[in-house]
Amino acid sequence: IRVAFVSTLLFDHSIGKMMAQVMSSLNRAHGDRFSVIAVGPKHPDFVPGQAGPSLPELGAASTDVVVQFTCESIAESRTLPRNEEDAAAVLRSISADVVVFTDIGMDALTFFLAQSRYAPVQA
Repeated sequence: IRVAFVSTLLFDHSIGKMMAQVMSSLNRAHGDRFSVIAVGPKHPDFVPGQAGPSLPELGAASTDVVVQFTCESIAESRTLPRNEEDAAAVLRSISADVVVFTDIGMDALTFFLAQSRYAPVQA
């Protein structure tokens, strides 16, 4: 079962900290049944005013412990573009069985993306 967690806050933020634990627990306890996918934007780390590397590019090289933990705990990750049309295409390409939007109302992009169906089960 492919479970995608979609968030613009998958870094050292309260949402990122909570979801990192959830993704890790799901992957550890049921890794044979679930494939956990983190979907987030380019990380706002490193250079002020410019987007930093994406989650897949960061991994253990990040200074953000939440990003490190998330990258070590999941099956795969995808970069979520800031453009709604491109972001929707990324979500459709994942072919997830379950999509979890973790921060609806905290970011306009995920608010509007959550209005469409990308998986049979969506929360």
